[in-house]
Amino acid sequence: MGRTYTDNLKTRGSMKSIFKDGSIDNSKLVLTQTQAHKDDLEKMEDLEHRYHILEKALKEDQKGVAETVILMAFDVVRSIPLSSILAILPTLAGARLLMGEVKYLGKKSERDFLVPVLLNAFFERCPMINTTTLSFAAVVACGLAVAAAFPATGASRDYIFGHQAKGSCMWCLQMLAGPLVFTIVGAALAVIFVGLFYLMVDRMLSGFAMVWIMEGACLAESSKAGVAEALAYYMQQSNSADMLSRLDKFCTHFGTTKEQLRPFDERLSSFLTGAVLIVIGVVGQLSMHATNYEKVMMQEDLDEEEEREAIQAYFAHNGHHYGAA
Repeated sequence: MGRTYTDNLKTRGSMKSIFKDGSIDNSKLVLTQTQAHKDDLEKMEDLEHRYHILEKALKEDQKGVAETVILMAFDVVRSIPLSSILAILPTLAGARLLMGEVKYLGKKSERDFLVPVLLNAFFERCPMINTTTLSFAAVVACGLAVAAAFPATGASRDYIFGHQAKGSCMWCLQMLAGPLVFTIVGAALAVIFVGLFYLMVDRMLSGFAMVWIMEGACLAESSKAGVAEALAYYMQQSNSADMLSRLDKFCTHFGTTKEQLRPFDERLSSFLTGAVLIVIGVVGQLSMHATNYEKVMMQEDLDEEEEREAIQAYFAHNGHHYGAA
């Protein structure tokens, strides 16, 4: 309970102690004013807290069974992070398209002709970091972002991160789904996006063009030697014999007609479409994640603003002017 008016007068000191030899002791005056302001703030916070409790109890008493059920259903619905769930759909679709190459890993004859290998969609210093592993990491990171969005949405956010959150249980929930977790997941999404974007721009675009040129050489047998020489020059190779041998293996494996090359073209299109969808999904999920993070950080301020508005309305209705100054 807050201090009484008499207690406040006792702690503020007398005017005699402020004056010394007809002059004002500024240090004691400032200290007295500071203590008085602190006491007033404590009293206001106590009134605010009591009014919030009474207002909540009054609303609960006035609610009927039907209204309570409707409000509970509304709270459940608005606690579902629909935006985050929709943002993960492109990532799932893209990962499904990229994983179409996994079934060829078991065939030894196909390993040198996988789409990621032909497109050079991996980091040379660490081949384990490639579009396939990054797509899997993107699915995991986006899933964690969706999981973190549930306690950061609607009534769940109000209860966990608002003024109603009390006790050690709420503290544990705030640690498990609070700003630290949001920062870690957001950083993971950003790193995955940068890695995928780099592979697409620096590796896959040039690899895609080279594969199409190789397909054209397979369709035109007479130009194969010239294409091999041009590709060797482009890749800064002194001898075009290795490139010609690689081109011959490519044509022998996939075929020399449009009908024979069509299955590979479909694999190539699916792979590129999947990579683009994953990048779009990660960007969308990162945007939703940043929005949820901002809501979590601002929840306490929003609660305080709503409570102060309610208290101002209460005092204005009863002829007072709380917060008018």
